[in-house]
Amino acid sequence: MSETTIRVIREQSKGMVYAKPIVFVVDDDVSVRESLELLIDNEGWRAELFMSAQDFLQRERPDVPHCLILDISMPGLNGLELQRQLAGERPEMPIIFITGHGDIPSTVQAMKAGAIEFLTKPFSDQALLNAIQTSLDRSGVVLHRETEVLELRRRYAQLTARERDVMSLVVAGLPNKQVGGELGISEITVKAHRGNVMRKMEAGSLADLVKMAGRVRIKVPRNVSNSSQGLGGAVADATGAIRILSIEDHPIFRDGLSMILSSQKDLQLIGQSPTARDGVQKFEKLRPDIVLLDLSLPDVDGLNVLQELLVISPRARVIILTTSDNTADMQAALKIGAAAYILKSMPREKILAIIRDVHARPGILSGK
Repeated sequence: MSETTIRVIREQSKGMVYAKPIVFVVDDDVSVRESLELLIDNEGWRAELFMSAQDFLQRERPDVPHCLILDISMPGLNGLELQRQLAGERPEMPIIFITGHGDIPSTVQAMKAGAIEFLTKPFSDQALLNAIQTSLDRSGVVLHRETEVLELRRRYAQLTARERDVMSLVVAGLPNKQVGGELGISEITVKAHRGNVMRKMEAGSLADLVKMAGRVRIKVPRNVSNSSQGLGGAVADATGAIRILSIEDHPIFRDGLSMILSSQKDLQLIGQSPTARDGVQKFEKLRPDIVLLDLSLPDVDGLNVLQELLVISPRARVIILTTSDNTADMQAALKIGAAAYILKSMPREKILAIIRDVHARPGILSGK
């Protein structure tokens, strides 16, 4: 994202707004493209038209809220195939499907993979406009989060090497005296560096600084002597335990998982969420090493939650832990960026081994 975008969103907080949102239309029917262009323009949005999926893939990702209206049946790369490709390359892209001959399997496949809406022609203008507004709102939230992270990274880049060392130990929960012992400097010097960190990061409190460290994924030392745990577990545990968040609505399985993990010295269950929304909030707050995510949640489809987690943190390690042995679900989850896909019926030793294996892997980036 460009510096211009950062400036635009900074100004937004002062009462200004984003540049005009973009609605992409990919449909091989020229009459459909032209009618949708008129409808979109009349709402004050900007329409960009493409006659094929291949043409659309050449378009760079915009720095304003955007969404995609996509025909499901097209020559060459069809709508569902384009959706699968975008899940890896642009998982944040909200997609609205339109079709003249929809069928239940296609609808289910599209919605499971994260589509905002699936409309069968003829559909009302208002139904489409509502779907577009929902999509643009979601895109705006994603852009705002990304810009906040970029701004935090800009501030972090202004820190000196020593200030970064101090920050990493402070957010791990170490007092100034112990930070000085780890770095071989005096407590007075630590206080000076700490003050500079707070000022440059624009943190109002230590709790704010811990949250910032989690959002920019600052590495916290795991081998500091006699380290205490970070505030609220917001960043990695200095003891070296693998910090796990479970997003699972079944109370019996949650209890069983808690018992299994509590018996493992190197695994720590730091949070459990019965709903997708609560899970996303806990993820942003706690920044776990591993997320165990069920696909069947009461409020939001698990694949959509997976996409949202990876938008918040593209290097998040999310393991799908589910009862569904459906091949399409597995392929969709792995395509989006799940680190692993395992069944609840697997032996517990195998589940634990997979958790450890995923954690031990080099940095994971969604869609790669």
